[in-house]
Formats: sequence, structure tokens, C-alpha cells
Amino acid sequence: MINQKKRRQTVKSRMRKVASYVNAARKAIDKGDLKTAERASLSAIKLDPLVAEPYHLLAHIAYTQGRLQNAGDHILEAATRDDENLDIHADCGAIMNTLGRAAEAEAACRHVLELDPHHLQARNNLSVALDLQGRFKESLEEVNIVISKLPTYVDAIINKGSILVKIGEPVKAIEVLTNGVNLAPENPLLRVNLATALRHVGEFETALEQVEIAISLNTEYPEAYGVLGDIFAATGQYEASISAYDTALIHRPGFKAVQLNRAAALYKLGNLHDSEVAYTNLLNNFENNAECYAGLGTIQLARGCLNSAIQSFRKAVEFDPSHASAWAALASSPHMEISKGDIKIIKKYCLNPNVTQEKRIAAHFAIGEFFDKNNQYEEAFFHFKAGNDEKKIMLAAKDFVFDFDALMKDTQATIQQFDKKPDLNPDIKGDERLIFIIGMPRSGTSLVEQILASHAEIVGLGEAMSMMRLEANSDTTASAKNIMANLIRLAPDARRIIDKTPFHFHKVGLIRQLFPSSYIIHCQRDILDTGVSCYMQNFINEYSWSYDLEHIGLYLKAYKKLMLHWQLTFGETLIEINYEQLVSNPEPNIRRLVEQVNLEWDPSCLNFYNTQRPVFTASSWQVRQPIYESKIDRASKYTQYLSPLIENLV
Repeated sequence: MINQKKRRQTVKSRMRKVASYVNAARKAIDKGDLKTAERASLSAIKLDPLVAEPYHLLAHIAYTQGRLQNAGDHILEAATRDDENLDIHADCGAIMNTLGRAAEAEAACRHVLELDPHHLQARNNLSVALDLQGRFKESLEEVNIVISKLPTYVDAIINKGSILVKIGEPVKAIEVLTNGVNLAPENPLLRVNLATALRHVGEFETALEQVEIAISLNTEYPEAYGVLGDIFAATGQYEASISAYDTALIHRPGFKAVQLNRAAALYKLGNLHDSEVAYTNLLNNFENNAECYAGLGTIQLARGCLNSAIQSFRKAVEFDPSHASAWAALASSPHMEISKGDIKIIKKYCLNPNVTQEKRIAAHFAIGEFFDKNNQYEEAFFHFKAGNDEKKIMLAAKDFVFDFDALMKDTQATIQQFDKKPDLNPDIKGDERLIFIIGMPRSGTSLVEQILASHAEIVGLGEAMSMMRLEANSDTTASAKNIMANLIRLAPDARRIIDKTPFHFHKVGLIRQLFPSSYIIHCQRDILDTGVSCYMQNFINEYSWSYDLEHIGLYLKAYKKLMLHWQLTFGETLIEINYEQLVSNPEPNIRRLVEQVNLEWDPSCLNFYNTQRPVFTASSWQVRQPIYESKIDRASKYTQYLSPLIENLV
């Protein structure tokens, strides 16, 4: 009896000491003294390793310090020691979400809700876990329950805004998040998420304002710098985006989403080596990451390493079968690297509401490409139309719609401004080095650039967009010198430098004014084939006209009107190249092109598909192959569907 009493007293004494250490740890946390809190928690564990709360406190400390993996380990230790403590399991759900371990987060949150269906933190964290698993419909249902019970729950408002952006409803997200900002103007995450929604609808200046406010609220907030990088990337300011991403990574070195976006920005900047290194380093830390393999595949494709690209895209779909853009890349490859079995997999994602709109759209285009190559044109058109229809819905949700009247108004204004040959800029020297390749997308511009860039004295810069941001009323001399300097800096030793920006067909008058001695090559293709090829291309850039055959016809009408004006005004100085003639009879047409840019013949131009240079456009696969005629007369395979296109061309 005496021994039992003594043991009970020992246990009570130990429990009192454990409670004392736990209380001391809590007080230290409240004071921000995390080292003291950690020592007290470890002392409690040393006295009684089976008590859950010290592990719970260690998880809180590690999370606060950014040691997320340690936080995850500690919270799981706590959860296994106490099955009924709702706070522990709710925090377990939150930490597992942060670690990207969504299935574990879901299990923890559902456990809490079984014990207490009204636990709003757990239900909101359950919504986040479902979101991370791509189960957007379920996620939205859960967060709506939370907000219906507590409309001022800021974390739930943030969560709902994020889901709405992912399901392609950024306008609704802006409304939700703006209400949140009104409730909690000092919350930086609200500002950051609002900036993301604004970026998706193209309101970049307003998005920047929100990010700047978020940074002013917390100058070390990595999410803010990450979204700042996203905004810069969306506006083509890739050097600025990389700088912002680097700042985010200073404040959170393991920020995977930012590392991925930084690698993509390096690629867009043309820095293939550093982009490849970034993706490879990510794979060392995040094994089997589909985005990394897709990024590597894109780099390898740009370099012309086709077999390596195929292997990387295959890895991407192996680790994420819903990675539709990787499927689309495989479907576009010359030898069609997908099978009927693959098509069955891809079809699962076309109508899956828990897959993002972007993935559903890309899946339709991949299947359309497969059936087109297999001469199954009815099936092909069905999927191309489905992908385009969904893209239109997605763009409409962003308030991004095609406005033909505005297009024709701009076209007419350009014609009136350059109703005669402009006064030439007498102060610019050396502009005979410049070649501008223009034309509709899918008209052969990439092919022509690849051919010419195979010449030893020509460097192709791809879509340099040197003229796109230039206004007609700019200081002509300063603008011309600035453009020249930027282009020559990228290819200082080249006798000819190519800017292949198809939409420079809007800027022909300005090009002639600024660079009177430059070469302008206009690529033309059969107008119906051009329209059909645009319809069957899931453009990376969002062209509001390209997802509806009627709109494509109207856009082509405006293009034809403007090009006719340029041909009448500058006809003798425009170099015209016809895609069908080039493909059917390559050598004389290629020789003529080289002669027209005043260079000696280089036989490498005939073997352009062997030229080792990066190609960043949708034609990356095609320009690595010898010229083929399979895409000529493409529209004839789809005549029964083309009435909206044909009727609006007139």
C-alpha cells in the first residue's frame, strides 16, 4: 500500500511538473520567446513522452519559425497521443495542408468534424485540403458552409477567392476578396490573393497596387513577392519577375511554387541553361514533380532535343496523368507520341469538374490533334470545338471578349494615320541589319525564321516584340535608337537580326517610318487554312478572337484590310512569301528569300531543321523536321464545319 501511494504521489508530481513546463512554454510563446518555449516543451517530453500537448507546442514553434517539416513531425506525434483534442487535430489539418500533404490534412479535418460538426476552422481546412487535391466542387461547397455560418471569417474568404480563381471565375473572386479587404484591410494575404485575381483579368496596375500594400504591411512576406513576380511575368517583364521571385525565396527558401515560376520565367527570358538547372534542382528536392518534368521537356523541345523532350513529357504524365499540356505536347510531336490507350486516359479529364479549366481545354486540344493526325476529322473537330468553347467561357468569366467594332476602329485609325508613306527617320543608321517577319499566327512565320536563321550571318531572336509597346506618337529618333540598341545587344556580330513577331503586321507603317532600310517579310498562307490552324491551336497567349470560327473570320477580314493598305502603300518594299509555294518548292523560294535580304547563299538554309538554335513558339516540333506538305489544304478536311469562318471573311 505504501509503495502504491508513493507511486501515485510520484505520478502526480510528474504531472504537475509537466503541466508547469507546458504553462511556461505557453507563456514564453505569448511573449515571443520561442527558445525558452522550446526548452520547456522538451523538458515536459523528457518527464512524460506520452503527453500530447508539448508536441503540439513544438509544432506551433516550428511552424512559426518556418521549419515546416519539423512542425509536421511534431503535430503528428501530438495527434497520435491524443485522439480527442480537437485543437491538435485541427492544427494537424492546417500544417499538413501547408506541407502539401492534402490526404493527411483531409483525414485530420474529417476526424475533428466527426467529433464537432460545427468546428469552422476544421471545415475551412478541409476545404483547403480538397482544393489541393483538385476537388474544387467539394472544396467550394465546404467553404460556402463556413462563410454561411460566419460571413466575417477572413481565412474562409481568402480560401474561397483562391478556389474561384482556380475554377476560372476571377471576377467573382475579386468581388469576394474585395469584401474581405473591407473587413480586414491589414491582412496581407487578402491583398495578395486579390492581386492574383486582378492579374487573371488583366488589371495589372491595380494588382500591383494591392501587392505594394501587402508588402508595406509585411516587408518580409514571401507570398507578396511571389505574386509580384507573377504580375511582372504576365506583362513580359521577366527580369523584374525573377528579381521578385529571388526576394520571395530569401524569405522562404523552400517556396516550391515560386521556384517553379522562377524556372519558367528564366525560360521565357531565353536563359535555357539556368532554367534547366532550376528545374533539375527542384527535382532533387521534390522528386517525381510533374511540373518540373514538363518544364524540362519544354526546354529540350526549344533546343531541338526531341527525344529527350518526349521522355520528359512522358515523365510528366506518368506522375500526373491530368497534366494536359504535357499530353498536348506529345500529341503535337511529329511521330505522335500518344496511343489510343493514352486517349482513354486523357478523355477522363475533359469533363471532370475537379480538373482546372486550363487542363480540360488542353486535354480537348490534345485529343483533337490525335484524331486529326489519324484522319478522323469528325472526332477531331468535336474536341477542337469543345476546347475552344470552354476557352470562350473561361475568357468571358474574365470579361475578356472579342470586340470586332473596336478592332475595325483601330484598323481604320491606323490606315488613316499612314494614308501615305510617312516621313522617314533620317537619323537612324544600320537599320538594314533588321528583318521583321510578320503575318497571321500559323502562317509559316516560325518556319521562315528558322530557314533564315540557319544562315551563318543571320540571328533569329524569335518574338522579340520590339515594336508592340511603341506608340505611333513616340519620339521617333529616340525610339528607333533604343530598339536598335536592344536588338543589336542580343546579336552584336550578326549582319541580319530577325524579330519574328507576327502581330507586327499592325505596325508596318511605324516600322517603315523608324527603319526605312529594314526588311519586312510578310508570310501568307491560304486564308482558310490559316483560320482553321488558328482554331486548332491552344495558344499560350489569350487571343480573344481565336476560339470562335466566326471571330476568326472577322479578325482575318481586318488583317486582310490592313495588309492590303500596307501593300498598296509600301508594296515594293515588302517581301512576300507564300507558305504553299515555299512548302511545295522549297529551294528556289529559300534562295529568293536569302537574295532579297541581300546576303550570299548559304546551303545551311536548306537544312534548317538541323540548325541548333532555341525555338520558343508553337511550331517548335515542326521546324525541326524537313518541309512537309501534310498541312497544305488542311481546311478541306473540315469544310462542313467552316460556314461561320467563310461567311465572315467576305
